[in-house]
Amino acid sequence: MERNFLPRLTASAVFLYAYVMVTQLAVDLYEAAELQPHPALILLGPFRFLWALACWFQRDMLTRRLRWELDTGYFLYIGWLVLLPYYLFKTRGSRGIVILLGFVTIYLGSWAAGIVLYVLTHPPAE
Repeated sequence: MERNFLPRLTASAVFLYAYVMVTQLAVDLYEAAELQPHPALILLGPFRFLWALACWFQRDMLTRRLRWELDTGYFLYIGWLVLLPYYLFKTRGSRGIVILLGFVTIYLGSWAAGIVLYVLTHPPAE
């Protein structure tokens, strides 16, 4: 029996991936245009990311019938960078690393696309 190593993407995971890609590209577009984003966007940026991450995390915990005894939102706020890889590895084993690598790839790919966009819109001075 062959087991599929790639994880199924849920709607909340797709939302989280899309959110990271769109926001990273938006930041890069602002930088390429040498514009300053609205202060509200700067202030709320980290909270929007944590909200998207918390939505995915809560949905994933419900799907797996897990319960978190602590305040999940606050715990994600202070330790998401450590909690996310731990949770993925603990609940999925080596398949969790594939999800984490997908997240990192989308983030870095969007970042690289922004750099390419900047280089294309700002030719070197002669």
